[in-house]
Order: sequence, then structure tokens, then C-alpha cells
Amino acid sequence: MRYSAYHHILQETSPDILLSDIQGTKEGIYALAKFLESTGAFSQSGQVPGPPPPPTEEPKIPEISPDPGPEDREAGESAANPTV
Repeated sequence: MRYSAYHHILQETSPDILLSDIQGTKEGIYALAKFLESTGAFSQSGQVPGPPPPPTEEPKIPEISPDPGPEDREAGESAANPTV
């Protein structure tokens, strides 16, 4: 079998690898997560994913313009009673 070298991870929780035992306990869920992480099972490539590549450049943070205050509004417009 493809993942037989990793069955021991699941067998620590369920010697017969019964999903009802594995999914029915917290320890089983942790074992299943460890199994999936170790094998790459159900990943797109079927291989253990490597770490993500480092960023190639600094992320650009957009400039945020402040909300116009009462002094920036037109003379007839009120901040408490805006017109629609």
C-alpha cells in the first residue's frame, strides 16, 4: 500500500485502523492530522508540501486618505445632517 509505512501513526490510536475509533476521539483526530501531514495524502500533488517560498518583494501598503472633516465640506452641508 502507498502509505503503509505511516500506518503506525494511526495504529497508535486504533490498532485495526477503524475510522470510527480514529474520528471518535481527540487522540484519533490528532493522529489523523499527523498522518495526513506526514504523508501528503489528499494533497493536490500527493506529496508532502514544502514550506512556502519567501516573499520576493516588500508588500505595498495602500495609502488611506482621511475622511474629510467639517472644515473640508462645502459651506451649506452639515456633518450632522448630510444630504442624500
